[in-house]
Amino acid sequence: MLAQLINLAMVEKMRFSAYKEEETHIGGGVYRIFDKHRKVIYVGKSNDLHKRIHAHLNGQTHTKKFTKHMRHVDWHRNDSPIMQTLLEGILIAYYKPKHNDEVKDEEANKKKQEK
Repeated sequence: MLAQLINLAMVEKMRFSAYKEEETHIGGGVYRIFDKHRKVIYVGKSNDLHKRIHAHLNGQTHTKKFTKHMRHVDWHRNDSPIMQTLLEGILIAYYKPKHNDEVKDEEANKKKQEK
């Protein structure tokens, strides 16, 4: 249902920048983590993108269980915490990244309903 509310053209036109460790003052926004097949496996948000992405890449977050699958990270800047939350939800609904808890919960609920 959420996918029906999303303006897919807007999502597809969002500009993302590749994460570079030397960029220390990115600001806030949303980010996508990709695997070796260029598939989005995790979406997140932060008020300090550099600090959060750096923590992911160094295995200092809950994502350390799939750090070995990370191949590329990019980000989209938006300093509004409200917009960060909205964009994160939209991107999770759009990509359905397998390591986001929202996607895992949705799949578990579907399995329960099928029984």
